[in-house]
Amino acid sequence: MYNLWEIRKRKGLSVSQLAARSGVSAQMIHSYEQGSQEIPFNDLGRLAKALYVEEWEIKIRSDPPLQRKAAPKKARGHSKPRRPAKKAAAPKKPRPLPPIRETQIEQIDRLLKRLDRSAEALQEQLGKPVSTLSQKEASRLLNDLQQAIAQQRSKEHEQNMQRPYLPESVDKFELNFLQACQDGKASLRIVLFDGTTLSGLLVGFGPYQIVIENEAGEQVSINKLAISYYRCLLEQSDEQ
Repeated sequence: MYNLWEIRKRKGLSVSQLAARSGVSAQMIHSYEQGSQEIPFNDLGRLAKALYVEEWEIKIRSDPPLQRKAAPKKARGHSKPRRPAKKAAAPKKPRPLPPIRETQIEQIDRLLKRLDRSAEALQEQLGKPVSTLSQKEASRLLNDLQQAIAQQRSKEHEQNMQRPYLPESVDKFELNFLQACQDGKASLRIVLFDGTTLSGLLVGFGPYQIVIENEAGEQVSINKLAISYYRCLLEQSDEQ
């Protein structure tokens, strides 16, 4: 996950340009980037769409960008006498933390659905209902859920990167379907996007192509990207 201002700068956009693209006011974007408040899920979706990133890649509450400190000015002439140190003020009583906001509850529910986790399981993990959390606790929880989604997406991405090296890389359901069709020595009826229909005995398939043998005994390779749909004619194969 990245801060909103990091992603915006990486995309080469100014705050006003991002505001024009997303429909979120420049004042609100500045507030989000400074970490003054969390990004509600409505604005989060607009900003992610405008930046061409996934919602989970943007931190709910950004860390404010580091600002360069001005170098201290050198004293001229005689230094002024130091004032006597002030007496330490009495410690202030800690203020009660503000309760969780309704928008935070909505965002937590939304992220739980993406993770396929129930609110009951989360409550058991926290040891208390979500509605009793403070805004600070809810903010930490939202960051944890976002990180969990990011890890889940990363694992899915790694699996997808490995799949093209396997003959069944496209889909397990498709693998089982075509394998049964080939084992049954069935005919396959293929309809292409341009309306062309091809039929023949299924003799092979891979990640990107399907090979059939037509009535003339010729083998024809069809690119899967050109296929609208296909049907395995097992019943006709049994009759033959």
